[in-house]
Amino acid sequence: MKHETPTDPIAAMIQAMFSGGCTEEQIAAAKDAARSAKFAGVSDAELEAMIAEQAPWMSKLTDAEIEAVHEALCADADADALLAIVGDNPALTDEDLAEIRAFGAEE
Repeated sequence: MKHETPTDPIAAMIQAMFSGGCTEEQIAAAKDAARSAKFAGVSDAELEAMIAEQAPWMSKLTDAEIEAVHEALCADADADALLAIVGDNPALTDEDLAEIRAFGAEE
C-alpha cells in the first residue's frame, strides 16, 4: 500500500526520512519549505516587526548587507562570517556587534 504524501511540509519530510527515500538535498528543501510555510500567513509588516524584535541591529544594515547576511545564514555561516560582512558598518554600535556575535553563535 502506497502512502499519500502529506501536504504539511514537515510531515512530508519526516515521512520521507523514515521511508529511507530522502536525500540530504531533499531534506534541506523540505526544511526550507517548512520554514516558509511557518511564516506563510505573516504579513510583511509583522515579519519585519518579528525581525526587529529578534535582531534590532538588522534595521541599521544596508540592503546589500541584509542580502549578504541572508545568504550567509542560508549557508550556515558562523558569527565571524556575519561580522566580516557587517563589521565596517559605522551605524552599528559595540552592543550591536556583540548581539551579532551572539546571533551567529546561535545559528
